[in-house]
Amino acid sequence: MKILMISYAYDTFPIHIFTGSQRAFSFTKYMTREGVDVHVMSFRDRMSEFKKTGGYGEPVYRTLDMLGMISRIIGKPASPVIKQKPMLFRTRQNVEPTYSRGWVKRLFYIPDRQWLWALNAFRAAATLHKNEHYDVVLTSSPPESSHIAGMLLKKWCHIPWVADMRDGWMFEPYLYFRSLRGFRRWLECEIERFLLSKADAITAVTQPIIDDLISRLKVTHYKAAIIPNGFDPEEWYTMNEGAYGRKSFLSYEKGKMCIVHVGRLSEARGDRKADHFFRALYELKKANPTLSDELSVFLVGVERGAEVDMIRSLSLNDIVHSHHYVPKSEAATIMRDADVLLLVTSVGQKSIATSKLFDYMAAERPVMALADANAAAEIVRQAGIGLCVNPMKTNEIKDALLNFMKWWKQDNYPFRRNEDIIRNFSRRNQAEEMVKILSAVAK
Repeated sequence: MKILMISYAYDTFPIHIFTGSQRAFSFTKYMTREGVDVHVMSFRDRMSEFKKTGGYGEPVYRTLDMLGMISRIIGKPASPVIKQKPMLFRTRQNVEPTYSRGWVKRLFYIPDRQWLWALNAFRAAATLHKNEHYDVVLTSSPPESSHIAGMLLKKWCHIPWVADMRDGWMFEPYLYFRSLRGFRRWLECEIERFLLSKADAITAVTQPIIDDLISRLKVTHYKAAIIPNGFDPEEWYTMNEGAYGRKSFLSYEKGKMCIVHVGRLSEARGDRKADHFFRALYELKKANPTLSDELSVFLVGVERGAEVDMIRSLSLNDIVHSHHYVPKSEAATIMRDADVLLLVTSVGQKSIATSKLFDYMAAERPVMALADANAAAEIVRQAGIGLCVNPMKTNEIKDALLNFMKWWKQDNYPFRRNEDIIRNFSRRNQAEEMVKILSAVAK
């Protein structure tokens, strides 16, 4: 079987730059081992070569993202610039983003900035198909424009098409889509409905996204399937071998429980907030002024934003420390050396289960999840990897922190990993499931 995977974010080497590329790259890795001939269509934003060879011998074709090039040439960001007034205890519901040059984006970014790249990808793929004769096309979103290329290839080249959704589109949308109003929002919903209705199959990372497709867009059950995010055991084994004997900066925090969060928070796509977590730390510090001798919290990859301002305003600098961005291999060492890993999810989003959760799962350290009534909380509980706490209830977070400190001192955490469940989140298993879906569609 020969497939064409269209993914805007795709790296040709295993040390990923784009978080979104990890899923696509892992599919390629394990589908190639299953005997699938994988070709990849991605983007380039400069005049570089059209074709390269990926890390597993796969041909990677890159077409121009003209809007991205123009944005860089004129020195303006290629994505919407979000302006928010700093405030405490912001939630997904009460934050109303404003976009600089918003009317331009709403006029030309339909459905998003990458639509011109998607048309270029379609044209290049249609030309390649004349010689390669692809059996099926797999498109990955975000960006949602990638599905335009899949739909056009199905319509004009008669290639079966599978749409893979790493996030919802107009279901629990991220800030840009959530800001749309009136006709522009109606148009986006109609584009979503039109494109996804043309797919032969749709895969998504969580059950709430699938449920929305079925209830709101009337996608039939047999067309929709869950292939969750996950982790690559081989990648983690390689990183562990390379880091053998190497210690992270946490080794200097002797006699303290170290809580670590890796990745962005308020500046992330999902707009995650840890306000109540910081408020809980503040109240614990008031009750115990020597708390900094027992506990340290490290935010790796958070150097600016609302969190840094709040830490300063609550005088938590002796407990909470910001740390610069580190490569994934170094982040893996930090996660393994942590006593507790902190997971923060967006309030009010049922479908949230970010790739960070599965990195934490692979690190095999206890997880304190600020997650409630969403996919991430369900996974944490089923896998037995940690404790879930309502992210909006300061008192519950305080109790959880005290419990973790007690368990750490006793060196006895009350969590039992369910390895049968955890194996379901292996990238190898997910690639095998995707091969089954692609094979069924290609027949």
